[in-house]
Amino acid sequence: MTCSLTDSLARSCRVEELIEYISSAITLQRGDVILTGTPEGVGPIAPGQQLVASIPGVVELTMPVVLKRSGLTEQFFGAYAQKPQQ
Repeated sequence: MTCSLTDSLARSCRVEELIEYISSAITLQRGDVILTGTPEGVGPIAPGQQLVASIPGVVELTMPVVLKRSGLTEQFFGAYAQKPQQ
């Protein structure tokens, strides 16, 4: 599993090791979702950048960073998913 910010690798881990570690403490059931949170050392993002999270050969999630202005608040958002090309 990898996470990149504008073509620069931010994080990488082996999914098998993550599942093995978690399942040593709890029983995972079909449909369970594993959320890992934001790792230490992650810097700020800015509009125009693109976050890409992928599990090679399974799925790739691309999130363009855009600025949404609504009243007094600003939010970054955006995401779309696609299966990798074979």
